[in-house]
Amino acid sequence: GKTNRPKIEKKMKPKDRVIQIRFTDPDATDSDTHSNSDSLSRCQLKQQTVSVVIPRSIPNQSQSENQNKKQNQKKNPKPRNHSSPRQPSSKYRGVRKRSYGSWAAEIRDPIRGKRVWLGTFTSEEDAHKAYQAAASRIEKAKA
Repeated sequence: GKTNRPKIEKKMKPKDRVIQIRFTDPDATDSDTHSNSDSLSRCQLKQQTVSVVIPRSIPNQSQSENQNKKQNQKKNPKPRNHSSPRQPSSKYRGVRKRSYGSWAAEIRDPIRGKRVWLGTFTSEEDAHKAYQAAASRIEKAKA
């Protein structure tokens, strides 16, 4: 056995991808086709290897479509419906009114990167006080 592998160019860029396809061709044999021995020709089926080099510098179609979409979005932003802008339920940051009348407060902790639940309160001012206390704790932790 000598394998019949194609040689890949040595000047190939390291970023290129190589796909090798190996298959056995039942119609091709290593033996003489005029031979009287059919058993020998069936045992020595020809194994083929095809290498395809795909350079990374060529973007595929989906990447170029995504880039075109992003460029079009920058040029033509979607018009927003300004007929009924949402009004905040509270005049204080981090405080919102629940559907059944109580007030909820939460704050985003930039150190942990998560929202912190501060609780529910009977008045908007109490929820605001809880938010202010949490904000001052976060500011002290940052310093």
